[in-house]
Amino acid sequence: MFDLCIDARMINFSGIGTYLCELLVFIIPEFSTVLLGNENELNNFLKKNNLSSKIVEFNSKIYSISEQIRYPFIIPKCKVYWSPHYNIPLTPIKARKRLTTIHDLNHIALGKSLSFIERLYAGFVMKKAIKLSNKIITVSKFSMSEIEKYYREQEKINLIYNGINIENFISDKDSIRYNLPDEYVLYVGNIKPHKNIKGAIESFNIYKKKYKSELKLVIVGKKEGLINSEDILYNENILFLENVSFPDLVGIYRRAKIFLFLSFYEGFGLPVLEAQASGVPVICSNRGSLIEVSNGSCMEVAPNSYEDVANMLNDLLVNSSLYSNYVEKGFDNIKNFPWNISAYKHIQLIKSLLK
Repeated sequence: MFDLCIDARMINFSGIGTYLCELLVFIIPEFSTVLLGNENELNNFLKKNNLSSKIVEFNSKIYSISEQIRYPFIIPKCKVYWSPHYNIPLTPIKARKRLTTIHDLNHIALGKSLSFIERLYAGFVMKKAIKLSNKIITVSKFSMSEIEKYYREQEKINLIYNGINIENFISDKDSIRYNLPDEYVLYVGNIKPHKNIKGAIESFNIYKKKYKSELKLVIVGKKEGLINSEDILYNENILFLENVSFPDLVGIYRRAKIFLFLSFYEGFGLPVLEAQASGVPVICSNRGSLIEVSNGSCMEVAPNSYEDVANMLNDLLVNSSLYSNYVEKGFDNIKNFPWNISAYKHIQLIKSLLK
């Protein structure tokens, strides 16, 4: 019987993929482990990090009926089953204990942006995830408060912050294959409504009009679902990049002048730390978990205060001491989020379940 079975299908996703890749390096050596997911992807990960684990091929789509049908047959006998997302098995499985990571409740708190079926599914599965899990990990005080608010659950919740792998962003070796502008503001993330990409673009447009700058805006994310995409894709001041590799992303971060992150709702906000690790000052929203992640190291602003954001962009670019101050604040802030501490807390929690 394995100590630990982990659903690793999202290992190459942004966000949760980073979460998995950084933690598994520490967790796999501690336990007899089986990983569920794409065999080629997982073998590449294990080989790259000199790790050993059994792999079970599991390619059902996240949130699908197929995954629910296959879970009981795919998951082997194990002491602990860990889902790094709330798409848990809804039926009995061959695991003694269940551990689930809930990063945020945006599907519940911001349900109006979903279809009726999506809201129904998200609400049902989230409630089941909280009920069926022996322990729940969440990644910020804000997400913890949201779980308590919507589900009245405190006893199972364990707060463990995400981290930042500083070494990934300070290496002299980065790759870049894009014709980037000389100077640009950067946004990294998906284009779901709660990410407020519209606010970032509107703030940038106000800045351009008010200050007559040559600055450009670079957006790294997927265009699928982007509203009024033609206004963005054919705007000479905005460059939209899809399917960016991690080495390229590091290079894009490091060449940016300012990082802009105006989300209405975040469970954590890894891109803020990635930008800071790259030596880039950050203007971020004062909503959700971002106040925790920033801890005063970013220029914080209401996400719909477009004029204020435009002025902050100008302030950073014309005031070199202010700019340098926020770069240094960023370097100090990332020291508060080491992955090894996050991993240690995950390992101790898993060990407590094994007992």
